[in-house]
Amino acid sequence: MPFYQHPHRPTFAAPLRSFAQDPDQALRQALPEAVIQRFAAEEGVTFGAQPNAVYTPPVTLWAFLTQVLSASKSCVAAVARVMVLCVALRRPPCAAGTGPSCKARAQLPERFLQRLTYHVGDGLEAQAEPAWLWHGRHVKLIDGTCLSAPATPANGQAYPQSTQQRPGLGFPMIRLVVILTFATAALVGVAYGPCQGPLTSELAV
Repeated sequence: MPFYQHPHRPTFAAPLRSFAQDPDQALRQALPEAVIQRFAAEEGVTFGAQPNAVYTPPVTLWAFLTQVLSASKSCVAAVARVMVLCVALRRPPCAAGTGPSCKARAQLPERFLQRLTYHVGDGLEAQAEPAWLWHGRHVKLIDGTCLSAPATPANGQAYPQSTQQRPGLGFPMIRLVVILTFATAALVGVAYGPCQGPLTSELAV
């Protein structure tokens, strides 16, 4: 992905430098640039290759991370941070609208984000203090829940609403099962599927 190497474009080091307020640079240690770059290449994260593109994968990931971790989580605030980043890189400020940012974020493959999450979780568990372990063992906890999704035709097809609700009055329901580490509560696994129909129990998911 040669467009990452543009002299005035951020590489995947940009998201890491943005969280370097503490001397340990915890995020850079948890997600080294080489790991992010490798996952991006393996998952085909190649959008934003045009010379004038603002929302390249590094910028989009950076905006997403700052949006999640910042006290101001709105899309407007995320775009404002990208505008400041553009100025810092001596590039024209991006448009203030949130549409391009949201579209770019939707192009980050789910599998790419999932692998980044699991990498952080596995690394955190590997550094758990011996006293945190249960009889010296790395124990995993499994838990499940149900979530409602926006009532779009596509969601309704994939995730039918509860049979206890009248047709057309409920929301699509998603069954979610996660694997957490006992010592650190880090997320190291997830699966989801519909709540209704055959093979839709938490054990089946």
